[in-house]
Amino acid sequence: MLRVRNVLAAAALAFMLHAAPSHAAPGDLDPSFSRDGKQGIDFGASFSRFDGAVLDVEQLADGTTTVVATSRTDIDADQNMNIVIARLEEDGSLDTSFSGDGREVVDPPGEQSWRGASIQPDGSVAVAGEQGTYPARDFAVARIRSDAILDPSFSEDGVQQVGFGPDSDDGATAVVHQPDGKLVVAGFAGGDPRDFGFARLRQDG
Repeated sequence: MLRVRNVLAAAALAFMLHAAPSHAAPGDLDPSFSRDGKQGIDFGASFSRFDGAVLDVEQLADGTTTVVATSRTDIDADQNMNIVIARLEEDGSLDTSFSGDGREVVDPPGEQSWRGASIQPDGSVAVAGEQGTYPARDFAVARIRSDAILDPSFSEDGVQQVGFGPDSDDGATAVVHQPDGKLVVAGFAGGDPRDFGFARLRQDG
């Protein structure tokens, strides 16, 4: 059974591989990254199964890399996903200036499934998905500060819901930051057949 550590390691490795030394063949693992080009990240025994996905991986201006993924713990309801965030130094070690040990689990209020994320250059994160149950789901959007805390300036608790109507089943699959701080969220909306759904949120949600 896959663990959070395996998926985060694969994503971080794909992003962090540096130019290979002259004696190495193209595609060889880079030993300057965690000594053998691979790194695993353990989020604890409670994450005994991995049901989510890596949503985004970005290298920040200071050279560290942020990885955003989703997973459930054993005690979570089946429909609820946590957001897991890790930050790595250039050598593959965890950046302990981030949340004390380089890792953080964020569990927004309510029950959501998360499908897309966007990482800003400062390390803050926006995550998009859906909240509610079929056939009456809404877009869900969460904004997390660079210190891994839900941003209270965004919809007061860091999470905003967007619905497209009382009979519409909606889910967000992607989110991007605009230069002015607004968020553009996209996914599916409507009944049968569904439409593409787009929403733009101001900085305050």
